[in-house]
Parts: sequence; C-alpha cells; structure tokens
Amino acid sequence: MRKILLVGFENMSIVDELNEHGADLNVILSDTYSHALEVLHHHVQTAIIHEDFFMNHENEFKKYIRSRNDTKFFVIVDPYDPKYVEQFHDEKYSIYALKTPAVTIEFLKNIISFSEELDSVYQYKDLIIDYREKTVMVNNKPLVLTPMEFDLLVYLKIHASTTLSREDL
Repeated sequence: MRKILLVGFENMSIVDELNEHGADLNVILSDTYSHALEVLHHHVQTAIIHEDFFMNHENEFKKYIRSRNDTKFFVIVDPYDPKYVEQFHDEKYSIYALKTPAVTIEFLKNIISFSEELDSVYQYKDLIIDYREKTVMVNNKPLVLTPMEFDLLVYLKIHASTTLSREDL
C-alpha cells in the first residue's frame, strides 16, 4: 500500500471518498510542519503540499527535500505561477509544481503511478524522458525544453487519462 502525505489542505473530502470507495491508498493528512516532518521520516513515497503551506515553510521543505531522494514532492499551485517552474527546474531533486482542480482518487492514483516512474527513465519509441535530470531526448538527440515546457510535459503525463480543457493547461 502506497503512503501519500497531504499537507496543508483545508478541504479533506478526499478522505471520505477514499473510505467510501475502499481505495488501496494510505493517505496521511497533516496541517503542521512538525507533523509533516515526522510523517516524512517514516518512509512516505509521495508528498502533496498545498502552495500556501509550502510558501510558509519553503526553506525547511527545500532543505528536507534536498537531503532525501526517496520521497517525491508535488506542490499544488493555483493559479499556476512560472516562478515555481523556474525555481524547481534548477534543482535535481524530485519536486514538481502542479495545478489540479481537485485532489481526487483518480488524481492520487495518477500521482502514484508517476512517482514510481520518476525513479527510472520513461521511454516511448524514440522519446526518452529523464525526470530526475529533467531532460528529453528524441531520436537520441537532446530536445531543449524551457522549464515551463518540461513542466507542461509532466502535467500532461500525470493527467494522461484525463480530458483537459484549455484553462487546465
């Protein structure tokens, strides 16, 4: 069972949804940095952090994230701000800024699937995506992407089974 830490979210209706559908997810909720840190030390594979909470504890989270490679971090931002893309792109640790309309079971399952993929290189025919190094190759040649373009690629990969509107993108 995958452990997911949700940090700083006010509306936690996802817990009721998980209980109702019996999803095979262990979701841990936190609304304080000390509790989040305690949970992170107990091998949580994925942490999803609300933007406001992240900003209030940015330095502490970055220090922790840089020291650990086994937890994948996603900061949920709305509206999507390019400052996160630039800021996270330069770091060689697993942190991504995402915009999502709601934290749902489907979204959590997509995040889990993507988190597992982050430890390897994704390859489809002549396309190779190295998430850790944040690079893309096509036909064995580097494809130069801006940080915003790379994050859009990640966003599309995470939402692969979802129809997205223009506003979502």
